[in-house]
Amino acid sequence: MQALNNPSAGAPADLPSDVRDPFYISERINAHNPEIKALYRKFLKQWPDLEGKLTVRIYIHPSGRVVQAEPFESTLQHSQFENAVLQTIKTWRDFGASTKDKIMIYRQQYLFGE
Repeated sequence: MQALNNPSAGAPADLPSDVRDPFYISERINAHNPEIKALYRKFLKQWPDLEGKLTVRIYIHPSGRVVQAEPFESTLQHSQFENAVLQTIKTWRDFGASTKDKIMIYRQQYLFGE
């Protein structure tokens, strides 16, 4: 499984400390890759042909927790696995709080079986 991050906003060099840095968020999302890989391996036991791409929109609240995750694009054709990935992402709460941010949207792409 490969994961490719695309923060929805750029990261200016003079970003204030109370505004979430998109590159930090990208690192935090990628830190969760072992969870997604383990989930994939679990499903792969029952569906050995499971492969494809899943791109997810991740909505992060100023409190630092994921409040929504939704599929943006998928070639998996396996809704049960897609839903399991989305439910896992919705449990993430380690993005750090920000007093000035609004809900931020990030896009994450996962490639399975390639």
